[in-house]
Amino acid sequence: MCPAGLSKTRLKRMDRILSGHVERKEMPGLVALVSRGEDVHVEALGTLTFNNPAPMSRDTIFRIASLAKPVTRRHTDCGSQGRSRRRRGLAACWPTH
Repeated sequence: MCPAGLSKTRLKRMDRILSGHVERKEMPGLVALVSRGEDVHVEALGTLTFNNPAPMSRDTIFRIASLAKPVTRRHTDCGSQGRSRRRRGLAACWPTH
């Protein structure tokens, strides 16, 4: 663990994976936020759009499409209830129909 309480090894792995998505042009850019208690790590990668060279920043405002809202909400709910775990992922919180 680093002084902030987050694993440096895992943050580097996250950076490598997310950077790969941007480098392969699967997405123009992203902002990632990871927190553990009071410790927060924010990382901005890439650009705003494929055709816009303006860099992504940690205060970029995103529009969340209607289909993304339920997923975002469910993830937020699970995380706040302590049910979202690294190994189980979001599926552990998702209802089965």
